[in-house]
Amino acid sequence: MGSLLHVSSSATQHSKLHRAYQLLFFHVHPFWLQLLYFVSISSFGFVILKALPMKTGMPMDLDLIFTSVSATTVSSMVAVEMESFSNPQLLLLTLLMLLGGEVFTSMLGLHFTYLKSKKKEAQAPHEHDDADKGKPAPSSSLQLTATTCMDDVDRVEQGFKDQPRYDRAFLTRLLMFIVLGYHVVVHLAGYSLMLVYLSVVSGARAVLAGKGISLHTFSAFTVVSTFANGGFAPNNEGMVAFRSFPGLLLLVMPHVLLGNTLFPVFLSSAVAPYVRGPHPGDVCCLFRHATTP
Repeated sequence: MGSLLHVSSSATQHSKLHRAYQLLFFHVHPFWLQLLYFVSISSFGFVILKALPMKTGMPMDLDLIFTSVSATTVSSMVAVEMESFSNPQLLLLTLLMLLGGEVFTSMLGLHFTYLKSKKKEAQAPHEHDDADKGKPAPSSSLQLTATTCMDDVDRVEQGFKDQPRYDRAFLTRLLMFIVLGYHVVVHLAGYSLMLVYLSVVSGARAVLAGKGISLHTFSAFTVVSTFANGGFAPNNEGMVAFRSFPGLLLLVMPHVLLGNTLFPVFLSSAVAPYVRGPHPGDVCCLFRHATTP
């Protein structure tokens, strides 16, 4: 009897969570979703920043809140010296910048657009059946049939009759995985190259050693910050401390372009095969509406 009650209670909780999920992601305006996302991430960052130890004395709560919000929104404004943060705190700030970056949030937007598209596709057949049930055929059915036949003739002439049509959910998910792959490859490549450079060039490594900053932390922090166009650096002077090491500056510069100017160019190149495919209008529609509610 007790086990049955436990199963019933679990099912009830799951049903409530499912209803809350449906209400939150399918009925709430995207503005409030984004506001909730950034407030939640910033609050999480503040709590963890306060819980982790610092190299120096703990600053005021307002300074930590300001730093957390600044990292989440990638606004490059701090009220605490960066070298005051410990290694775990720097890694946390790296995570906040990663979650708040425009490319990452665009990927989340594509994911939720995909879920909404799948839901609409699942509801469309039922809505169509309910609307057509009990209704006579429209008087213009012959005209519609003729139009359909003409469309088929045009497709045959273009050689596209047997080509599948891309639906919005498929294209949205495809673009989401393209952005994810771009995001992962750029970060991993930048992190690896910067780590190799710091391991080889003793002078640059000595600068970080004198400040007590880990090579791994510096590499990850700098790549994420630069890609997100944040401008944060884990040391007080920023990249000024490495002006004698042009190789490091050359490794950092491409991420400024890859995270901003070249990102749309990459997406255009990635979807070019689909634009040249049998239904280019579907791809153009995706770019216009994929991130709309």
